[in-house]
Amino acid sequence: MLSHPNSDASDLAEVVRTDIATTAMVLKEANSSRYLRSKRKIGDIDEAVARLGMDEVAQIAMVISLVQGFRLPTTEHNVHLFWSHAFLVASLSSQLTKALPDEECDFNPHTIFTGGLLHDIGRALLGLRIDQKYFSHFKAEMDGVSLLAEERRSYGVDHAEAGAVVMERWAFPQEMVTMVAQHHMPIGESCLAAAVVQWANRLAHLRGERLDTTEKVSAALVSGEVLSDGEAQIAMLLEERLGAQIF
Repeated sequence: MLSHPNSDASDLAEVVRTDIATTAMVLKEANSSRYLRSKRKIGDIDEAVARLGMDEVAQIAMVISLVQGFRLPTTEHNVHLFWSHAFLVASLSSQLTKALPDEECDFNPHTIFTGGLLHDIGRALLGLRIDQKYFSHFKAEMDGVSLLAEERRSYGVDHAEAGAVVMERWAFPQEMVTMVAQHHMPIGESCLAAAVVQWANRLAHLRGERLDTTEKVSAALVSGEVLSDGEAQIAMLLEERLGAQIF
């Protein structure tokens, strides 16, 4: 819908109204301290879409649809952790991209949120389609390299590869497929978009482990708790890429 030239905020509002969970989340976010510049709270979806903007509403709808659409074979707490982490990585990827100098950005910045949100979609697929005990076997605290190695040993494929294959079949843009495929590659070897997602993933693990609901993630993003130094983080990312490419 967002890419259709004739669609507008009212069209998006109509779509949001068809889903109770998305409606509730959009209204909750629109009335949060992040957007509530006056004391007037709103209960109308059209006003909420106007306050948040179409991109923000589309991102909320995407998170809700993923949470509802993928019934992961694990505990409710683990489900919340999984999708809260995905939402945090997506949001941090977007914030880091905004701090990226224009001359350095070689990808469409509008795709980075979705790429970050879906970076671990392969883990969901392995748990749903390959091994119902996946999430009890592979703990979230495993680092990327050890996790990939164990997945390959157990299934002959890792979650980055599995996610990329399925996203290709689902006809996602190649740029997003590449982000998912390369988000555990060395920073200097991956495309820049995948490097941004990987850096956001690092920050999420370092600074956001206790954020086990999307509400906590939103609050932490508003407060700057997880990313108040975006420009410094981007500078370190670019320095690491440059150093790896030289040597």
